Amino acid sequence: MQHGTRIGLKLSQSEIPQLLGVTREAVNKQLNTAARDGIPTFEAGYPTRQKQNVLNALSVPR
Repeated sequence: MQHGTRIGLKLSQSEIPQLLGVTREAVNKQLNTAARDGIPTFEAGYPTRQKQNVLNALSVPR
Protein backbone atom coordinates (compact mmCIF):
# COMPACT_ATOMS: atom_id res chain seq x y z
CA MET A 1 0.00 0.00 0.00
CA GLN A 2 1.20 3.51 -0.82
CA HIS A 3 1.20 6.29 1.72
CA GLY A 4 -1.83 8.52 1.73
CA THR A 5 -5.22 9.03 3.32
CA ARG A 6 -7.68 6.26 2.48
CA ILE A 7 -11.24 7.47 2.00
CA GLY A 8 -13.55 5.03 3.78
CA LEU A 9 -15.90 4.43 0.86
CA LYS A 10 -15.19 1.38 -1.29
CA LEU A 11 -16.33 1.87 -4.89
CA SER A 12 -16.19 -0.41 -7.89
CA GLN A 13 -15.23 0.80 -11.36
CA SER A 14 -18.88 0.61 -12.40
CA GLU A 15 -20.30 2.40 -9.34
CA ILE A 16 -18.38 5.64 -9.83
CA PRO A 17 -19.83 6.47 -13.29
CA GLN A 18 -23.29 5.46 -12.11
CA LEU A 19 -23.07 7.91 -9.22
CA LEU A 20 -21.84 10.68 -11.53
CA GLY A 21 -24.15 9.93 -14.45
CA VAL A 22 -21.29 9.57 -16.93
CA THR A 23 -19.65 6.75 -18.85
CA ARG A 24 -17.07 4.43 -17.35
CA GLU A 25 -14.66 5.50 -20.07
CA ALA A 26 -14.98 9.16 -19.06
CA VAL A 27 -14.28 8.31 -15.43
CA ASN A 28 -11.30 6.11 -16.32
CA LYS A 29 -9.82 8.87 -18.48
CA GLN A 30 -10.08 11.41 -15.66
CA LEU A 31 -8.80 8.97 -13.03
CA ASN A 32 -5.80 8.07 -15.21
CA THR A 33 -4.98 11.76 -15.63
CA ALA A 34 -5.28 12.32 -11.87
CA ALA A 35 -3.24 9.20 -11.11
CA ARG A 36 -0.37 10.50 -13.25
CA ASP A 37 -0.36 13.55 -10.98
CA GLY A 38 -0.60 11.31 -7.92
CA ILE A 39 -4.13 12.34 -6.92
CA PRO A 40 -6.10 10.22 -6.15
CA THR A 41 -5.07 6.62 -6.44
CA PHE A 42 -7.20 3.56 -5.82
CA GLU A 43 -6.03 0.83 -3.50
CA ALA A 44 -8.18 -2.29 -3.17
CA GLY A 45 -11.22 -0.33 -4.37
CA TYR A 46 -10.74 2.56 -1.96
CA PRO A 47 -9.93 6.05 -3.23
CA THR A 48 -6.76 7.26 -1.53
CA ARG A 49 -5.71 10.89 -1.36
CA GLN A 50 -1.99 11.14 -2.04
CA LYS A 51 -1.12 14.82 -2.47
CA GLN A 52 -3.27 17.14 -0.37
CA ASN A 53 -1.38 20.24 -1.53
CA VAL A 54 -2.28 19.52 -5.17
CA LEU A 55 -5.94 19.01 -4.27
CA ASN A 56 -5.93 22.29 -2.36
CA ALA A 57 -4.48 24.13 -5.35
CA LEU A 58 -7.12 22.63 -7.66
CA SER A 59 -9.98 23.66 -5.35
CA VAL A 60 -9.04 27.35 -5.20
CA PRO A 61 -11.47 29.47 -7.25
CA ARG A 62 -9.81 31.13 -10.21
